[in-house]
Amino acid sequence: MANANMLLDLLIAGFLQGILEWLPVSSSGQVMVFLAKISSMDLTVAYSFTLFLHLGTVLSAIVFFGKKIINELRTSLFLLKFWIYVTLVSVVVGYPIYYFYRKIIGQLSLDVVSLSIGFLLILTGFIAFKVGRGIASKENVTLRDMVFLGLAQGVSVIPGISRSGVTIALLLWLGFKPERAVELSFLASIPVIILAGIYVSLETQINIIGMVGLISSFISGLISISVMVSLAKKLPMHYFMLTIGALMVLIIGASLIF
Repeated sequence: MANANMLLDLLIAGFLQGILEWLPVSSSGQVMVFLAKISSMDLTVAYSFTLFLHLGTVLSAIVFFGKKIINELRTSLFLLKFWIYVTLVSVVVGYPIYYFYRKIIGQLSLDVVSLSIGFLLILTGFIAFKVGRGIASKENVTLRDMVFLGLAQGVSVIPGISRSGVTIALLLWLGFKPERAVELSFLASIPVIILAGIYVSLETQINIIGMVGLISSFISGLISISVMVSLAKKLPMHYFMLTIGALMVLIIGASLIF
């Protein structure tokens, strides 16, 4: 019976991870709290397992962008360079944060960071709307963009800081079009999440039951990523910013209240 309950909990946890990972909210924070409260997991174990579930969502990104990834790797070195630079910065910044966070887990609450980013996105969206022109036009990625993206992704290892929210917001502020910002954010996540997921699975010895959560996060991740890409294609720059910012504020604000 205990195994059946755990199986259901991991199924739900995987579903939440998949849905929230590609939305501008902290999937790590929400799933970690769910596992700690519902499954009575130790916070440290719940945190590590949440990172493991990211392997399911990164698989959904690989499947969704499969053709683009193959074409990029065949025709140019851009994607390879992009992955190397962004991942290197992400690991250098993120691993020390991950290490120390595990030591002091439960003593920090950083939802306020994501809330602040949400409010800033809303403000930026209003400014863009007021000005009456799209402020995003970039397509090509510079080394500076990669470094900033790596920094943002590294910091987002902390539960409460949305990886997709922070990286998409950064790319929008750097001047990328919404569709390009979403695409780059998702592509940037692939190597670092694979590395983190493998590291955590070896460190915590995830058992076969954990695969249920992984499969669940993969399926729901495909749904979530489709929604985000569709929004990015259909909404003008300022409306996309307002939508993403409002989602961050509403969902994280509700979690703080309830």
